[in-house]
Amino acid sequence: MDVKYFGLNLIPAREDVDGRSPFVLNFIRHSKAHAVHIIRRNKLRIYLSEEMAKATGRWSAGRVEHLVSEKPKLNVNVSEALDFIDRLLLQDERVTAMLDSMPNAKRLIYSEMFEPNGHFSEDVVKAAANILDMDGVDPNPGNFKMNPEPVSDLIENFDELREAITGTEHEWMLYDDG
Repeated sequence: MDVKYFGLNLIPAREDVDGRSPFVLNFIRHSKAHAVHIIRRNKLRIYLSEEMAKATGRWSAGRVEHLVSEKPKLNVNVSEALDFIDRLLLQDERVTAMLDSMPNAKRLIYSEMFEPNGHFSEDVVKAAANILDMDGVDPNPGNFKMNPEPVSDLIENFDELREAITGTEHEWMLYDDG
């Protein structure tokens, strides 16, 4: 089962009202299922990936020929991007707190999941082998990174975004893939 972390805190919405844990957490706990919490620190990259996927109609690529060869430069709504970043940071905190009590939960940082050659890191391979109860797993990802270019190459109004973020705690997101 694949539950995107931005959806985990929305399943169901009743936990906000009655203090109960979401159904999916109870299911994981009672079934002793494994949970992997992948955190991508650079929330601007997530925002850009979503916007680029909307613009190109391409969400993933399992083969090189499926990659988008000519990407448009995005005209980013700066206030929307900043709100998105703040919202995802809060969601990370919430999901982290929910999963901290789970015995079979593992947390991975996206930027640390890959070797320089593009293969999954040893930590990821070990986690997958443990979850699948296998001696080893293929370290090759099934999908290619869709937007590995520098942020400045993806955004038409980069200067406007840079001006809004410079001097804030999010400034590093303009220059780092983390």
